[in-house]
Amino acid sequence: MIYFVEKVLLKKTIRGINNLKIFEVPVSIATMVHKFNAFEFDMMQELFSSMDIISWSVDVPCITGRFKENKDCSLEIKEAAKYLKYGFGGGVHESSGNYTCGSHMCAVSPDGSVSKCGFFEDEPAGTADNLRYAWEELCRNYLFTLDKLQCHECELIHDCRGGCRFRAKQYKGILAPDPLMCHANSILSFI
Repeated sequence: MIYFVEKVLLKKTIRGINNLKIFEVPVSIATMVHKFNAFEFDMMQELFSSMDIISWSVDVPCITGRFKENKDCSLEIKEAAKYLKYGFGGGVHESSGNYTCGSHMCAVSPDGSVSKCGFFEDEPAGTADNLRYAWEELCRNYLFTLDKLQCHECELIHDCRGGCRFRAKQYKGILAPDPLMCHANSILSFI
């Protein structure tokens, strides 16, 4: 029964993507790696590569929110890092200039609170009522140049941009390296 439900959802998702493309809406896909979809990445790579989408980003969920209650869904970080080789187009940790990941984004929660990203929802910088103020606070408190990171001398810093700041914060502090990216890039001296 579960397999049938998954096939139905996949067909609906593909139909939705195709409808967006008919109306010339640019489409990107984001996939989180977990224990129950790890075996599907070769199939997803083939499928998404054939769909004329802008990008497919792959990331590993941080242990926060409801995921704390479902840790059995997660893969060990070394195992999960292997799946970051999948995807194409812009990366999940992309940024601009000399900044860490996410220099271009913020998250607005349903209650109107504004945070660095969904992982930082417990640390709002303001509200959507005064988005300019919230954005300025985010830039002041959560936007770092690469030279501020503990791993700033790493030869791959401009590729990974230090990785996820929330995962780094959970690991050893907001300026620490993201251990997932270190494993993915075989740069284990920081781990």
